[in-house]
Amino acid sequence: MINLKPLKEKMVFTYLYDRLFTGYRKDDLKRIDVINYSFGVVEDGKVSLSRLKNIEEVIGGAHAEGVRVVLSIGGWGAGGFSEAVSTPESRTTFVKSIVEAVEKHHFDGVDMDWEYPTTSVAGISSAPEDRENFTLFMEELRKALNDLDENLLLTIAVPASNFNTYYEIAKLNPLLDYLHIMTYDMSSMQKATHHTNLYPSQYSLASVDEAVNGYIESGITKEKVIVGIAYYGHIFTGANGIGSECTKRTHITYVKIMDEYVNNPEYQKGYDEDAKASFVYGKDTFISYEDAESIKNKCRYVKEHGLGGVMVWEYCQDDADSTLTKAIVEGLK
Repeated sequence: MINLKPLKEKMVFTYLYDRLFTGYRKDDLKRIDVINYSFGVVEDGKVSLSRLKNIEEVIGGAHAEGVRVVLSIGGWGAGGFSEAVSTPESRTTFVKSIVEAVEKHHFDGVDMDWEYPTTSVAGISSAPEDRENFTLFMEELRKALNDLDENLLLTIAVPASNFNTYYEIAKLNPLLDYLHIMTYDMSSMQKATHHTNLYPSQYSLASVDEAVNGYIESGITKEKVIVGIAYYGHIFTGANGIGSECTKRTHITYVKIMDEYVNNPEYQKGYDEDAKASFVYGKDTFISYEDAESIKNKCRYVKEHGLGGVMVWEYCQDDADSTLTKAIVEGLK
């Protein structure tokens, strides 16, 4: 019998990308409540776990410390969803395959990360009916999980903007335990702007606060709202400061940001007090990133607004001392 931690008032979820996993850092499982193990994918209308190479170590290690492991299905550029939810028969087949995977590997729930229904923005097939079909699929999946074990979690990962185009939030609300808002990657491709800021500013396109309020207004229960935290940054090449035009925008790990930029005297660290967002710049380079200060501010926001907690993309990108994960624990105290 697996002895799981009780669900807390303020939850800490972390996505764990199998391809990056080399083991859990010391004491981190004492700081985390749920691991979203990424990613199962859709193949021939069924869920496939073929990409999860460390499944026994990930689940076994977490369960030994009472930490839940949820199967996360999808991710950016992962297709097959539109077809899998398109008919009553296909939905039943898809749901059955998910329940079988949960039962076989002792997952503690399911997280759906379809990016995104009704759109082919990530290069995947889509249909105008995706929005309604996804709700029908989630209704069937919720029932099937409850039939297996009513304690199994059901969550979805959703974007910070345009969400009402993709989802019927009010109809999904009673089906969900939590809703993970991916409040990162919110920056511009053309200008140096914040990518995971708490509040809006003249240097942002979106914000945590705007996304949270938008979802609540659309019908999600606030206690189910989980705010996203990024363990990586956006680096803007050719930008000579915040708000300036860039020639390229790419991702950069937190460790590399600290080693090569923050701790380099040739670069200057900054903090936008309006947006509650960290950045570093110099030598025609601008980086928007998350640090302990910005994370603690997000955690305080979660507490002040009565939200459900925070989630992280992605566990393996913290440093060896778990600096960012420790900041979450401190911020949620």
